[in-house]
Order: sequence, then structure tokens, then C-alpha cells
Amino acid sequence: KLQDLRFGKSDICNVLLTCKQLKHLRMFNCNSGVWTTLQVEHLELDPLSVGDVPLLETVDLTNVCLSSHKMVKLSEFLGGTSVRNLRLGFESEKIWVQPEHLTRQLAAVFCQLTFVHMAEIPEGYDLSWSLFILEPAPNLKELYLTVWDHLCTMETDREKRRALSYSIRKGLRWESSASRFQHRSLETLVIFGFESKEYMLTHVRCVMEAAVNLKNVFLYNRLACEMCRDNPPPSSFPFAETKKLLVEKIITSGIDSAASIHFLSG
Repeated sequence: KLQDLRFGKSDICNVLLTCKQLKHLRMFNCNSGVWTTLQVEHLELDPLSVGDVPLLETVDLTNVCLSSHKMVKLSEFLGGTSVRNLRLGFESEKIWVQPEHLTRQLAAVFCQLTFVHMAEIPEGYDLSWSLFILEPAPNLKELYLTVWDHLCTMETDREKRRALSYSIRKGLRWESSASRFQHRSLETLVIFGFESKEYMLTHVRCVMEAAVNLKNVFLYNRLACEMCRDNPPPSSFPFAETKKLLVEKIITSGIDSAASIHFLSG
């Protein structure tokens, strides 16, 4: 337990790197100055919890969710915060965030949220669960999603995946209420790894219906690192202008939205 301490820039990282068998670490009323960044990565610290941190502005959480892991409720994990910027990383594996319907606790956590990036969401799974973040975040202006099975970093060997308890089913189903409310602040939707598949078309459509003041939708082709760029998997991204027009027509048919849709393949 560390209490009433002021840390240097690398103190916490040094503690975590030095104490390989550390099981419990509690910090109370500690800081390291204005605009502090706390980076925690340790194999033995489970679970990680955040207490009363009212000035916390940016949170970046990345997790490889195995089949035995419990899902995380952000209303509980971030219960003592009101973050402005939130990044959730999934490492192309099972969704580990538990979607939640609107509650006072969830609204208190997301009331100041303006930017969200959900990164490396596994490909091919329904995305409606991600819409739970809209209703409790009335000030959200930018929503980014990266959908990517990054084979260069994933464990792809079936036997190893089974031995390490990787999940076979990575997605989840959740009934969104996005079509039953209006979000008035969201201006930008960005999707990296867009493909002309029903689950993605449906997701873009749902966001456009809910976000009544949406200005721009940017749909990017699949991402590629230096290693996988030379051997990319098949893509259904609409490269041709005729296909772009067709996809846009399918997305916007029957809905009233002034948002411009941009297809970017570079």
C-alpha cells in the first residue's frame, strides 16, 4: 500500500518491473504532478480497479480476453471518474466490455466523454454492442472503431489457442436502444477496416439514425502493418465508384441524415 506519496515519472514502472511476483498494489492519495500518465502492465496483478480519480481525463485499456475471464462493467471499473477520452483495445480477441443499459452510475462516468476509440475489434461479429456508449455520453463528438483480425500479432495455432483458453466465440449479442433515442453531439464516425458486409452496413446505419447532427462518416479500408501488407486477406471494401454509390444507397435508404459518407482506401 502506497499512501500520500508523490512519484517521479518512472517510479511506478520501476516498481512493477522490479517486483515480478507482486500480487497487490494499492495507491491512495498519490500523484506525480499535473497531466500525469500512469501506465500499468503486470501479469500477476488481477484485478485492476480504479478508485476515486475525479481529474482523470484519458483512459486506455487493452486486454486479451480468454474464455475464463469475466466481462468488465465500465460503470463499476471507472466508477470514480468522469473521463473525456477513452480507448478500449481488444487485440482481435473476445469482447471483454460488458454492454450496459443507461443508469445513473454509467451516466456519471461518461457525462464528459467526448472521444472514444474501440480498437482491434475482431472481424465478422455484430457491432451493435458498441452502441451502448452513446446514450450515457451526451457530449460525445467522435466515435472511432477499428475492426481488424491482425494475424501478425494473434495466436493462430489451434492447439495453442485451446491450451491457452482463447475463446472460440469472440463476439456478443446485445439489444441496443440506439434507434429509440437521439444523440445530438456526435459529429464524426470513423471505421477502420470497413467492408461491405451486412453487419457493418447495419452498424453505420444505426449510428446515422441515432446521431441526428452527424456531419461525417469516414469508412477506411482494412489496416495493414509492414509484415502483412504484402499478403493481405480478401476484402469487400468498395473500391470502385459504382460500388461506393451502391453501398451509400443501401446505408442511407429510408433514413433522414445530412451526414456525408467518405470511402478512403489509402
